[in-house]
Amino acid sequence: RQTSMVRCGVHRIAVRAAALCSSTSSTSSRAPCAAPMAEKTVAADVARAKAFVATLSAETPLRRALDATIARFDAPPARGVAGGLHDATVPYEIDARVGVAIGARVADPARRAERPSTEIALEGRYCRLEPLRAERHAADLFAASVAEPGAERRFRYLYDEVPQSRDELAAWIAAQAARDDVAYFAIIDRTTGRAEGRQSLLRIDPALRTVETGNLLYGPRLARSRAATEANYLLARYAVEDLGYRRYEWKCDALNARSRAAATRLGFTYEGHFRRAVVVKGRTRDTAWFALLDEEWPALKAAYEAWLDPANFDAHGRQRSRLSELTAAALETLRAAAPASPLE
Repeated sequence: RQTSMVRCGVHRIAVRAAALCSSTSSTSSRAPCAAPMAEKTVAADVARAKAFVATLSAETPLRRALDATIARFDAPPARGVAGGLHDATVPYEIDARVGVAIGARVADPARRAERPSTEIALEGRYCRLEPLRAERHAADLFAASVAEPGAERRFRYLYDEVPQSRDELAAWIAAQAARDDVAYFAIIDRTTGRAEGRQSLLRIDPALRTVETGNLLYGPRLARSRAATEANYLLARYAVEDLGYRRYEWKCDALNARSRAAATRLGFTYEGHFRRAVVVKGRTRDTAWFALLDEEWPALKAAYEAWLDPANFDAHGRQRSRLSELTAAALETLRAAAPASPLE
């Protein structure tokens, strides 16, 4: 009952906060937001939600998650053109000929990123990523993701269905390996030596230097482990540092709360909600978009490495610092140092 009440309260806050950023003028470079009365209403909602959440135990995951959600609404939303979600971070120059703001010049616009290798292995302390192949990984992956209880839930938000046999999974893996528009990796847990999950690079655009990570499938031994976090670190580092992508995306079903939370924890910035974007398994799907940029990567890389350091865990394996706190602090420092934007 408490969870339902809080979810309703947070949804109400989100709706009203979004209303504050509706553009009311198509001609002004600083479109005004909603009326002051709406701001007072949101503030009242936040105050009531805080009072209710304060009655929950401070040590529960629910309390921590709700504290983080409510904190997003403590500050007024950014103001600018069409809502201003990222106005403060838009790189720009002033066009000397016509006096308007334009995007900053790219140092090497002809530079292309590289396509992922079909042979490389990415080595980490807790896991290894290697190209997904049926003959090497089908049996392990079937045991980890299908034979274990909870398979229906693990596949619920994926495009592929739960395979009914190892042969069916092997055929699916072989078909993915033959594609040139996606690169799947098996995640090998160094503790077990087996493939405990998979992850991919897709929507690969070397000319624009953008790439997406997705189609994540983690078995129960991999989920919520250091190896799972390290797999994301290794793949992001590979995409940005080795392949030269400047934009690394994460997209998920807008209803997939776990994926959205994971993206935020990993330092991806929420960029928007695409309504009725695709149809998956016969159902409509809204898509939530997240991304991290190459200019953010050095700070996020340091956050990942600090969290993955064995010194960050006590003798019982409990983390001393949360990755979500480290990545949030890294991004906040970068944004605080960003020059003023003409859209603010």
